[in-house]
Order: sequence, then C-alpha cells, then structure tokens
Amino acid sequence: MMISLTRLSNQTARPFEKMTFPHYRHALTQLDEDLSVIALGYSIANNPVGLLLASASSSKQEPTAQGHSLFVSSRYQNQGIGTKLVKAWELELDASITELRFDYAINRPHTASFEKVLINNGWKTGQVGLVKCLVQPENLNLMVQADWMNKNYLSSEFTILPWHQLHESKTEELRQHPHILAAQEEGLSPFMSDRTYDATNSLTLLHDGQVIGWVLVYWSNPHTLMYDCLFVLPKFRTLGRAAALLAESIKKHWEDYPNAQGMWQAKTDNAPMVAFVTKRLRPFVNSLVETRNATKTRGG
Repeated sequence: MMISLTRLSNQTARPFEKMTFPHYRHALTQLDEDLSVIALGYSIANNPVGLLLASASSSKQEPTAQGHSLFVSSRYQNQGIGTKLVKAWELELDASITELRFDYAINRPHTASFEKVLINNGWKTGQVGLVKCLVQPENLNLMVQADWMNKNYLSSEFTILPWHQLHESKTEELRQHPHILAAQEEGLSPFMSDRTYDATNSLTLLHDGQVIGWVLVYWSNPHTLMYDCLFVLPKFRTLGRAAALLAESIKKHWEDYPNAQGMWQAKTDNAPMVAFVTKRLRPFVNSLVETRNATKTRGG
C-alpha cells in the first residue's frame, strides 16, 4: 500500500481543500506564490486522508510559526498520522523559528485527540485562547443599524483619522512612547506584527492631537476582514470610546466592502473585551468559537 506525506502545491492541494476550515481554503490556492504557507498532505493509495495547514511569520524580530488546522479522516485516526504531520511540519520550518503556536477549538468531539497529538510531540496545551466570531455581510448590514453603533460617544477634543494618515514622525513618536508598553502587554501594539493593514477602516483615535488608540484591520483572505487589534489607553477607556472607534471602522467596512465578511477575536483572559463581544457583537454573529492556545519552543 503506497503511503505519501508531502508538501503540497496549488495543484496537488485541490483534493485536500475540504480538510480545512472554509476561512483557510483560499490559502491552498496560493501555495506556489506564498511560501510562508505550509500545507502537508498525507495520502494512502493516492487517497487524501490527512492535512496540516500552517504558516510562518516573516518578522525578523520575532519569527514564529502558526498552525491553522490539522485533520485526519475518521477511518484513519489513532494510527499516528496526526503525529507524523506535526513532526513533518516542524522539519519544514527554518532553523531561525523557535516559537511554534497552534490555536484550536475547544468542546469539540476531537479536541482531546488533538491535544494528545500535540502533547506527544512536546507541546504545552490548554493555555489562554481566543473567542472568535464571524459576521457575514447580511448580518453586518443589521449590525450597522444597532443603537450602540450610532451613538456619539466622543466629545470635541477627540478625533478619528485613518491609521495610514499618521505622519511618519508621529508614528515613530508613538513607537517610543511609554504608553506603548500597555499595548504590548495586552498583545495589541501596532508594531508587533508585519501585517499590511487595510487603509480604509484601520483607524487611530486622537485626544487633543495625541494618539491614544487604534483599531487595525487586515484581509485574512480575499473575502474576510480581520479586526486584529483594538486598543485605547487605559485612562481613556470609559464612556464607550473604544466602542466609538470600532463602530466607525465597521461603518467604513460596510460602506466600502459590503460583500466582505468580518471576523473579530478577543483573548479569553480579557474579560472586558469578551463581555463586549458577547453583548454587542454576538446578536449578529454567524459563528462563534472559543479556542485554546498550544505552544512549543524548539531547542528549549
């Protein structure tokens, strides 16, 4: 019986596309162009039975690898295929990448099996994760009509501007500002990622001309805007200012990209943000998933 475990290309990935989440399937069509994406397929007698999809950060400051999905057909589970895929992924990574991460949904039928595979490969599982929610265009239309989206929370000393309009000198000033430590501690610094943020609805909040917050959004695939980073300095968080900033961003999303769905996420240990997602966004979401975080340090 012929067994194959190979790194996939655009063409060879096609039979595996249903083995990952719809949100990630577009990545399987870009494997030849985007070498940071790794798709490993496991086949038996030319029949696809397993897939691992992951990506690597190109950041020189903090190179990391992120696992997105791991799937093994039910008929072939508990035969070590998942373990082989995870080990093969680690061998594919550049030696400079020492930090690995895998987010996975909890309370699912195969969560325990997935955790077992990672633990057997030296991973730490069950760490703080995310609450992720997806809103499709028809519900986005309803969201922009919600009361909280149309309240004026900001007095005259506050201004909202497109993030990309910040002058380079002001951006560098922000990079060096002591308050940026607060954002870094919450994982919400605009300088922690090498992503390209959308110019339309990535916004900054200013108070008397000084940057005090931002909402940063990027295209996670051609159909989805990911609301990656919402932050307001702690002293300004009262009176709905973060909500006002997010509302303005969502309105621009609807005006300029009415056919794009939106995805929001919050760390599960960020109680105020989880409460906001539950109260303000949940009535409009098409799907809501809670994840946990698995990590591994190579050479550690």
